[in-house]
Amino acid sequence: MAYQTNVAKKFHLQMGQNQPYPLVAYQYDVILGGYLTSFSKITGLVLQSAEVTAVNEGGRNQPYLFRDSKKKLQTMVLEKGYGTMNLIDICDKITDVTIILRNQKGEIIQAYSTGYAIVQEIKFSDLNACSTQVLIQYMSIAYTVLCESKDISESCRNLEKNSVNENITSDFAVAQNKKSKIKQNDKINTNKNSMLNGIKEQNKKALQKQQALELKQKNSKNDMIGNIDFSA
Repeated sequence: MAYQTNVAKKFHLQMGQNQPYPLVAYQYDVILGGYLTSFSKITGLVLQSAEVTAVNEGGRNQPYLFRDSKKKLQTMVLEKGYGTMNLIDICDKITDVTIILRNQKGEIIQAYSTGYAIVQEIKFSDLNACSTQVLIQYMSIAYTVLCESKDISESCRNLEKNSVNENITSDFAVAQNKKSKIKQNDKINTNKNSMLNGIKEQNKKALQKQQALELKQKNSKNDMIGNIDFSA
């Protein structure tokens, strides 16, 4: 990679490679109709295709080549083990397909999305009582163009970074929440005890007032009885 960079600088060329190694073919995710899914195999991925017409003119040994500007309909076939997901339930919701490519470390490198897509066919492999092969279901999807989607790949990377950060800080957050909850419970218990002590003190004072009043009434009654003249 360093050698190619030096050669490109020397001859004023642009680098054609973005990374020194190719992506592996088994690290990818698929988004269908808002569902994140996985498939064992995907074929029919065409990034660019056009009909080319050759026009011969007199006096020329080589014909003129013209590319048709009309988009050609392509078909991708997705294969998946039968029973892992019911493709019929989501086929009506599929209007586009997004394929996310990852490197050996599982990091998102690129994402490709179709302009428009529609399900053509869903079927599964042949049944054979003498075979031990896994039953495979196939989904054929017609699409017009498959383009690189930098916005989707960047969004997915940001989401994964946020989820990693959340996982890293989750233990700390749980501990902090636990401490906060303990402090809150202690504060509630303290306030509750203070209220109970206040109520007890008020009840004690009320009882003392009532006892004093009853004693005063009793003494007043005894004085009245003592002042009565029983000699008459």
